Amino acid sequence: MIYLAIHDKIFGPFEEREITPETLSEYRWIYRTEEARKGWQPIDAMPSRIPAESPVLIEAVATVGAMQTAVSGKLQEVRARRGWLESREHGIRLSVGAPVRLQVLGKTPRQLGARVEKIETSTHGVRYLLSWDPVHAP
Repeated sequence: MIYLAIHDKIFGPFEEREITPETLSEYRWIYRTEEARKGWQPIDAMPSRIPAESPVLIEAVATVGAMQTAVSGKLQEVRARRGWLESREHGIRLSVGAPVRLQVLGKTPRQLGARVEKIETSTHGVRYLLSWDPVHAP
């Protein structure tokens, strides 16, 4: 059997089929009874690199499939569950609550599902606060 824990609270037992990336994203530690000698193991491994000195700007494009609308910009303040897509475009093209397909560009381009949580405008353009599943964070 498998047990999961966070903040010193233990949950379980879980069966192997219940252990999905979404399930694991809610916990920090895992214990497998068949590997009891290993004890509690961290769910995520320690990062293999040191944080960058300056904030990393990630080029990205958010697309709303049904409307065929796209917004390009840079992802900033990226966190496990959210980040800002800053666009120099001045017209608001996305709406709060809209599900979007976020294409992250760069060395390893990929796509992930996201949702528009908030919109801010300024003289520099439009900022969209996007949220996503932490398992798929850019």
